[in-house]
Amino acid sequence: MEENIASIIRHGETSRVQFKLNFTSQKEIAREISAFANSHGGIIIFGVEDKTGRVAGLSYDEIQNTSRELGNAANEQVKPSLYVTTDVEDVEGRMVLICRVPEGRSKPYKDIGGTIWIKQGADKRRVTENSEIIGLFQSSGSYQTDLAGVPGTSVRDLDKDAVERYFSKIYGQVPDDFETPAENMLQSLNITDSSGRLTVAGLLYFGRHPPAPYARFRHKSCQVRRQRPRRNEIPRQQRHRRNYPKDVR
Repeated sequence: MEENIASIIRHGETSRVQFKLNFTSQKEIAREISAFANSHGGIIIFGVEDKTGRVAGLSYDEIQNTSRELGNAANEQVKPSLYVTTDVEDVEGRMVLICRVPEGRSKPYKDIGGTIWIKQGADKRRVTENSEIIGLFQSSGSYQTDLAGVPGTSVRDLDKDAVERYFSKIYGQVPDDFETPAENMLQSLNITDSSGRLTVAGLLYFGRHPPAPYARFRHKSCQVRRQRPRRNEIPRQQRHRRNYPKDVR
């Protein structure tokens, strides 16, 4: 492990490696932790100068204090809280502390001030664009675009006949035949959201008149029947094979 850490230090900081001479503050380190968690994970090596890569090392007391502060920063200064691990390695006769930050499963992670950070090269940057924020939600599986509510829509925009055909085919009954209120059933099937708006999927499949931005994505289906090839489309060498169907010779 020592050889690997020494090699990592020699190669300098990257999008997955950060150097810190010592622990600065929980707020500052929380930004580094959240940036790694929102990206692909990484390690923070304490006891190494970030500009030169010189291994300065940490004392026993500094290692204990840094480990404690790291746990507090990940638990109290990062939302949602994150679990990090630490190791101590001897590099060039000096002790360094390695904090390992996993890629987060509940992106996006924010610092205590509500700012979202991601890694960009060896540095980090704020995330402010809505598309990037949505991308972080999607990468963690906590947000699905097709289940998002469409503003300005309601059950009045549903094609009732299309909904009844669907229920009849799948359940053998129309929504009004169930004891459960139709509104609850539509929401449980993700046709509407909790606010009563149509979801993107519900609008595309069952909407009467999808708004212009969604109309081009409307679901359509068709059935393709397999046809036998015409004689002149069959390669000559295959026309006389014994195992070729007689009715197309």
